[in-house]
Amino acid sequence: MLKGIPEILSPELLKVLCEMGHSDRLVIADGNFPVESMGKNAITIRCDGHGVPEILDAILNRAGVYAVRTSGCSGDQ
Repeated sequence: MLKGIPEILSPELLKVLCEMGHSDRLVIADGNFPVESMGKNAITIRCDGHGVPEILDAILNRAGVYAVRTSGCSGDQ
């Protein structure tokens, strides 16, 4: 059993994070994002009931991240 892992990070999401390489991309988006635009090998993991800032915070506090790009985020989010 892993301790200290937030429940928001599902086993499926943790698996994908562990398998990611240096050139892989992770997109955290709402339900309106056209996932097809990411290519045929894109993996979709639903995190219903959680917001983008909440998911991003959980990932940034548990994983090594080299760069973060945001789009459409206001300063008060």
